[in-house]
Amino acid sequence: MWKVIGLLLVSAAIVQFEYSHLKKIRNRMDRWSFAVLLGVGLMLSIMKMYDVPLFNPLQAIEFIYKPIYENVFNRVL
Repeated sequence: MWKVIGLLLVSAAIVQFEYSHLKKIRNRMDRWSFAVLLGVGLMLSIMKMYDVPLFNPLQAIEFIYKPIYENVFNRVL
């Protein structure tokens, strides 16, 4: 619980520090991408703290390419 509160405080400090710079630029896309990336990172960090099994991108690549690999090598051999 305290770790999550600490993480929220750190991310609030990051927002306070970075948002003033982003406000000067006045680029709406930069502000949205900053908010989305910070939110996704915060969510993943909290999930990692609570030992939630996270998705591994390598599993998706293996799921896509394993049937192709097996099919090609079964025909060759």
